[in-house]
Amino acid sequence: MFNNKASKDEILMVIEQPLRLEFLISLAILKNVTVKPNFISNDEGLPTSFAAGGNPDIECFENDDTVLVEATLLTGV
Repeated sequence: MFNNKASKDEILMVIEQPLRLEFLISLAILKNVTVKPNFISNDEGLPTSFAAGGNPDIECFENDDTVLVEATLLTGV
């Protein structure tokens, strides 16, 4: 899978890896559906904290369908 743990992008490199994954997944999904990422973001839209407990990482809405996304870097589970 992905072995590169560091980002070369000067903005993304300051976001910890699990939170960066949630952020990038939200951007990727955004192309086709309405996306509501539940991470906390700063005034520039960059994530600063994970979604509150009990909430999905990302909610996706298309017509009457809702998809909940849980982003993880865990492998072998």
